[in-house]
Amino acid sequence: MAGRSPRTRGGLAVIGDRIRERRKQLGLTQEQLAAGRFDRSYISRIEANEVIPPLDTLRVIAERLGKPLSYFIGDPDEYTRRKIVHDYLSRAARSLKKQRYQEAVDLLQVALGLLETSDDGPLLLSVHIDLAHAYAALGRTEEGTRHLNEAMSLLSRVPLASCPPDTPARLHYTRGQLAFLRGQYKEAAQAFRLADAAAVREADRVRARIGLGSALFRLGEYEESLRAYSYGLEVAEKGVPRIMLAACHHGAGVCYGALGNLDLAAYHTERALQLYQGQDPERALHASHDLGIILARKGAYRPARERLRNCLRAYKERSDLEALASVLIDLAGIELAGGRHRRALLLSRLAKHFAKRARCPRLYLSATQQEVAALDRLDPQAARLLDAVVKDLRALGG
Repeated sequence: MAGRSPRTRGGLAVIGDRIRERRKQLGLTQEQLAAGRFDRSYISRIEANEVIPPLDTLRVIAERLGKPLSYFIGDPDEYTRRKIVHDYLSRAARSLKKQRYQEAVDLLQVALGLLETSDDGPLLLSVHIDLAHAYAALGRTEEGTRHLNEAMSLLSRVPLASCPPDTPARLHYTRGQLAFLRGQYKEAAQAFRLADAAAVREADRVRARIGLGSALFRLGEYEESLRAYSYGLEVAEKGVPRIMLAACHHGAGVCYGALGNLDLAAYHTERALQLYQGQDPERALHASHDLGIILARKGAYRPARERLRNCLRAYKERSDLEALASVLIDLAGIELAGGRHRRALLLSRLAKHFAKRARCPRLYLSATQQEVAALDRLDPQAARLLDAVVKDLRALGG
């Protein structure tokens, strides 16, 4: 009996599907088709459409399967276009894995342009999801949302059964990313929970739990957030990527800090810092900042001050205005605790300056509160006047 007809994309059967169907018709295994010339795993990847083999390789396979080359590649122009698209997508996947998001965007946009006239719904869906994810990682919410909406619109005509198994998890995770960037933390938490439920790989599940932990922390659900982060630590031996383990330790450290367990907060944050080293300098810097805050809360002011000053220099090099305001507020708090009120006043006013430039009301309010605390010892009357301003700002912020 004839085998099931292979799938078609863009009016043409996918090369890997045709090879698999023909091999099964002949009763050959992947090892037999490879027959010393190729690895069995390479044949498996070809049949899964993970790679498009070069023409020389296809000629050998076609000969072994007793069919002309044209049977597998169809229109030569279409084969060439598909090969180019696949090459761009492979390079984009590597860029995403290395967190080179702008590079990934550039490659994905080229691939999307080449697919403009294609009716390959599953591939278009995948490209739009990857673009939405990359833009979200770059903090470009508007572009990310546009591509997410394109992906969602494709779902009406693209059955998920025809897509790679991880498609639902990727879609929900990206939706969570963008909701988080918009400050919609409840919506983000819901999306991350759906990504967790749809995950087919342990690493995808851990990634979803990290996103969930971040959203829950912003909602003040510290214990539930800690449980989300702790999952990755519990399954660490299952091959969870190092950068994800670092994020789980970092999240756990911040949660323990919010819950008042400063010893565990310091342990997990130090562990995160070790794991970030050589992997993600930006996150390593933020972990160092968090560790400085924890040390200050433990009363270890000298190492805390030294660490926070190092962060201050690094943020200044990066021109990160929000981070500058934040670390200046923390340094002002240390000076207040040590009774150095004039220095605290200077630092808090610098923090207000950077918070204003960053257009961050939350940090501006925090800096003003530190200013009030410093003025209370230096000029109580001025402190009372400024305290009234703080109360007004709080009222305006809801």
